[in-house]
Amino acid sequence: MKLKFKPYSLLVTISLMMCSDKKEVPSEEYLADIERWKEERLEEVMEEWVPLEGLFWLKEGDNTMGSDSSNAIVFPDISAPEKMVNFFLQGERVRMRVISSEIFSEEKEGVTELTLSTDTAKTYQKIQWKNFEWNLITRDYKTALRLKRTTELADSFKLKLPYYPIDMSFHLEGEFIPYEKDKTIPIGNVLGMLIETKCPGKVVFEIDNKSFSLDVLEGKEDSYFLIFADATRGKETYGGGRYMYIPKEDNEGKIILDFNKAYNPPCAFTSFATCPLPPIQNILDVEIPVGEKYDEDNFGH
Repeated sequence: MKLKFKPYSLLVTISLMMCSDKKEVPSEEYLADIERWKEERLEEVMEEWVPLEGLFWLKEGDNTMGSDSSNAIVFPDISAPEKMVNFFLQGERVRMRVISSEIFSEEKEGVTELTLSTDTAKTYQKIQWKNFEWNLITRDYKTALRLKRTTELADSFKLKLPYYPIDMSFHLEGEFIPYEKDKTIPIGNVLGMLIETKCPGKVVFEIDNKSFSLDVLEGKEDSYFLIFADATRGKETYGGGRYMYIPKEDNEGKIILDFNKAYNPPCAFTSFATCPLPPIQNILDVEIPVGEKYDEDNFGH
């Protein structure tokens, strides 16, 4: 029997197909929130990561710093004293002894020695000298000095971070599944260190009707931290994966993942960072073409 379609039924069918393919349009409020987030991202990159001048790992005992090439840490400004300070490392403790009186301002005149905390402490010192700032970091029980130039960068050098178009289909609802208390997972970093890191649980979600999961790490008070990679990495996104914060679950275990706010790690902008890499279970075999992209010609090092 030959079937006949009435014109109006064909129009209905086409209309339904068009509606099913129509993407959700982001609200003006959501767009404004994304713009604020992008501005904060650019400010963080320009203030915290682009100005880094060096990362120096301390050895046990004396580590002198100054402009002379004989120092363990050669200061990048040739106008600096030949020997400025000495960092004495003993176990996890670092004492900074002043060698040159030019180091401290008048308010700290007479100070000759300080015990410095690293970034693993709730509060730690940032020492300033002229247009430079330094502090100590600890990674896998190793201590390093991170040096940053604090002068404002010229506007002409200001980066413009590339992004995919917003796609609300990657603003997802998932389910949080907690792990047993004090569970840790090994997280590697770009230095080859492997650090056991607390993992509160995983989030399960769907993309194109296929189920995926990501282990989460402790983040801020009201959020978890995600380190993940997808099938765009090394092509349109950074090869070392991307990061994302997600709000903690509600009372029913539901959780929101907004991949439009996925962003590059600091190592995309500087070789003086110690970026953690995605664990193997967080490498997804699906493309997530939203969030921050990576252009090696502009940001590579």
